[in-house]
Amino acid sequence: MNVIAVRPADKDSEKIQALVKALQSDTVKQYIDSTYDGAVVTTF
Repeated sequence: MNVIAVRPADKDSEKIQALVKALQSDTVKQYIDSTYDGAVVTTF
């Protein structure tokens, strides 16, 4: 399991929100699905 951990004071920062949005995008999901062929499962 991969977790994005940040300090409570930073959880709403623009940079963190952009990172979360990018990591949870359809593009990243498709990359993970095609690259790892089921060995890694996305849960977002």
